[in-house]
Amino acid sequence: MKTPSRTASRAARLGVPAAALLLGACVHNPSPDPNPLPDARPIAEAVRQAQKDWPWIAGTVWELAAIDGRPPIEGVRVWISFKPDETWVTGSTGCNRFTGGYIRRGQNGLRVRSLAVTERFCSAPQGIMQQEARFLHLLGEAIGYHATAEWFHLIDDEDRVILSFSAARGEP
Repeated sequence: MKTPSRTASRAARLGVPAAALLLGACVHNPSPDPNPLPDARPIAEAVRQAQKDWPWIAGTVWELAAIDGRPPIEGVRVWISFKPDETWVTGSTGCNRFTGGYIRRGQNGLRVRSLAVTERFCSAPQGIMQQEARFLHLLGEAIGYHATAEWFHLIDDEDRVILSFSAARGEP
């Protein structure tokens, strides 16, 4: 009968625990990562779609259909238009004209900033200046949008529609 050599015996003794450790590492399943990375693929696809949609949104003149869920003053044409190749917006409050910058973010983020507004006073129809002030305030409060080919809605930070527009028929 052959006796294992001292080196072979030592390797056998070291090899068994090392193999057990390696096997244990493969079998052991620690708890899931407490801070896993989110799957950004759906968001990236939504952003790509928003990039495709923006030219037709920006290429449309949008007429105000509702402010705070109520129709605007009858006979007053309030509209907005985003310039497709630049980051500026123009429009009319029904009394004054405005222009300013906008920033788009992610899938449907939109902020209108730094508006320059003409300073005409309009006395008729009744309530036009109050409507203008509310419109300009809400325009500055909007943080995003939802759009279809016929409707453009500006939303606030609670995802409420604050201004609704319909696609205009004709030029402003």
